[in-house]
Amino acid sequence: MNSDGKSGNAVAEARAKIEATYDNEKDKKLVTAAYDYAEKMHEGQKRASGEPYFVHPCAVANILMDMGLDAPTVAAAFLHDVVEDTPATEEDIREKFGEEVEELVAGVTKLNKIVFESKEQEEAENFRKIVVAMAKDIRVIIIKLADRLHNMRSLAYLSPERQQAHETLEIYTPLAGRLGISHVKSELEDLCLKYIDPEAYQYLLVHINEKLSERRQFVADIVEQIKDLMKAD
Repeated sequence: MNSDGKSGNAVAEARAKIEATYDNEKDKKLVTAAYDYAEKMHEGQKRASGEPYFVHPCAVANILMDMGLDAPTVAAAFLHDVVEDTPATEEDIREKFGEEVEELVAGVTKLNKIVFESKEQEEAENFRKIVVAMAKDIRVIIIKLADRLHNMRSLAYLSPERQQAHETLEIYTPLAGRLGISHVKSELEDLCLKYIDPEAYQYLLVHINEKLSERRQFVADIVEQIKDLMKAD
């Protein structure tokens, strides 16, 4: 279970990962330019935790680089909030980073702007919008899943009415499963349980750790027995 909600030094990690991930100079140039532009546009902005806002797009990009996503997707991850939260426009993104990156950013921005008039409409419309986005470019959904994963990791800093656990569990967690991104699905489930049923979460956390310790000790005992048998033989 991932329970700390900490981003770590996501900014430095993102810069290092760009250098380590991209051998192709064109890809490295694109992703680095997106990093630099997002850093500039989000300058002075803060998250609810008090940390610089730029930590968030870096964390999202890190998740996607770990998953092996292509350069335009990672570039769009760095830029995914600039149209919504800064003076930058979709035209600016298209001019600086090309049509492919702009369309990915626009897709994520559209998902972020969905507003519902009722709970029933929320469920139906959310699924419809997501399916439409997937039909056009599945990478939009993968960016959104990484965005939601990092937001869930830092959910402790949000007020109860902004906590997104139920929506995440009902909509985004199943999507991660259907896309075969099992590690994202598992972590989202753990983080949702932490906020939906804190007592159950703590119970499982303690008992899983206890059982893990027991299993490790069991394996260590078996290894020692095998070593003894090998020496005797």
